[in-house]
Amino acid sequence: MRLPVLFVAILAVGGITSAINGIADATPLTALIAGVATSALALAAYIGLVRYLESRRPRELAPAQARQGLRRGSVPGLGLFTVTIALVAMTSGYHIHGWGSMDGALTTLGLMSCVAVIEELAFRGALFRVLEEKTGTWGALAVSGLAFGGLHLVNRDATIWGALAIAVEAGLMVCVGAITGPALGGGASPTPGGRVAGWARPPETGTVAP
Repeated sequence: MRLPVLFVAILAVGGITSAINGIADATPLTALIAGVATSALALAAYIGLVRYLESRRPRELAPAQARQGLRRGSVPGLGLFTVTIALVAMTSGYHIHGWGSMDGALTTLGLMSCVAVIEELAFRGALFRVLEEKTGTWGALAVSGLAFGGLHLVNRDATIWGALAIAVEAGLMVCVGAITGPALGGGASPTPGGRVAGWARPPETGTVAP
């Protein structure tokens, strides 16, 4: 029973943090502060849930690994996104219409930081980690990747093709980061979490035209 309880509880925390961030995005400063604060809230909730449901300390979130893990994740995430946009631009699918604004960048930084934490905790820390214990790595990769892609069907203008692409490019890619990352025993860790942040943040800071 720990999997559904842990997974649903983290998603519920995500709903709460999303509401808080939605209220706090009136100014860039409040959005940034709220994003950092709600990220900390989500991490605290995960730690408390793991201690209660599994009677253990979550080694996958060891503070000693945080700085190095975030760097290992964020840099490749930004690199992968840059390469992707460059490939799209080569086919005339991406056009820059302006530099955007620092206010918009700060607001997005706060929001996407929290989103990255919630997604990592729910899909890698809970779903993938527990499924891997029960079904093995390949089964956990398939289920968690499809679930991650399927969740994005609730987005506006979402398509089945888009959800499948997300399942592969994000669901599987980040799970591989969880497997090969520095965290003991896999699961949620700063490395794949940073990769989510590095991948998810940049699209919001520019203007894209199909």
